[in-house]
Amino acid sequence: MLKPLDIHNKEFKRAVRGYDITEVDEFLDEIIIDYEQMQRELDTLRNQISSYGDNLTAYKEREITLNNTLISAQSFADGIKRDAQNQAQALLRSAQEQADNILAAAEARINSLKDNYAHLLSKYEETKSNLEAYLKAQLEMVEEYEADLLPVEDFVALINNSAPQEESEETKINDKIKELMDSKIYSSK
Repeated sequence: MLKPLDIHNKEFKRAVRGYDITEVDEFLDEIIIDYEQMQRELDTLRNQISSYGDNLTAYKEREITLNNTLISAQSFADGIKRDAQNQAQALLRSAQEQADNILAAAEARINSLKDNYAHLLSKYEETKSNLEAYLKAQLEMVEEYEADLLPVEDFVALINNSAPQEESEETKINDKIKELMDSKIYSSK
């Protein structure tokens, strides 16, 4: 590649009908100035291209880093999402188990209450039946006593008779009543 100094130091052979040396030198001076300016611009552009290349490399590295960061962030987010879903499922399972336990306990309590109620109802019926039987027995006993009572006329006649024989008859009747009452009282106990 030519350098401005090469252009400046270039010597041409002289020929007989050649160009005007001063004009050629002036033109070469202009070319040297333009060439030097172009050389500077070229150097500047090369530096810029080198800088752009460095920047491009840095940007590519940043892009790789950002891509890796995004991948890591996505993986992290996926992990958090997966963990959250697992925890949610575990909570749902736990809540379902608790609900099942509460329902089972409530059903057991209801069954226990039903059993207790059935037992109480059975005891009520038994007590009612016993009480009915007792009252029936008492009513029968009263009716038996009633059968042993003398009609009022006979009782009055018995009192009006004062004969000694009748007194002994009265004593017999009283003893009989007393005996019947004692036997009924003891048998009801």
